[in-house]
Amino acid sequence: MQLRIYTVRDGLLDEWVERWRSDVVPLRRKWGFEIGEAWADRERNQFVWLIS
Repeated sequence: MQLRIYTVRDGLLDEWVERWRSDVVPLRRKWGFEIGEAWADRERNQFVWLIS
């Protein structure tokens, strides 16, 4: 399992989350990855997720 942490530019976190849901998740699942939890840390402008 990997913990992924991305720091996103100010004001773009919501867009990042939507693109992650629509583009990244389906592609990763297509290739057999499992997506664990994911969350947005708005105080730090970070998106955090688990993948295995």
